[in-house]
Amino acid sequence: MAPSTAGSHKGWDKEGGRDQVLSTRTSMNAFDISSTTARKIKQRAFRLLRMGRYVENMADGIQILRYELGQAYISHEDYFPANQSEDYNWNPEKGGAN
Repeated sequence: MAPSTAGSHKGWDKEGGRDQVLSTRTSMNAFDISSTTARKIKQRAFRLLRMGRYVENMADGIQILRYELGQAYISHEDYFPANQSEDYNWNPEKGGAN
């Protein structure tokens, strides 16, 4: 597990980006991409969402968060502006998403 990080347009460098550790992120996190449990969770999500046959490369890893005593989720904003990349439509008003 590692400290939770945030991505924002201010944190990106010319190589494509870097993570920033912010004081508003108090948790530790990791991604489980290969365990039997993670695969079962992803397969169940496919069924619940009626996405058809489970395809591994269509699924993200399962994000695992750990909060220690005294830590908590603190509301925060980290985002990508609508014009972040010409390769992707980030603007939800025009059908995009982040």
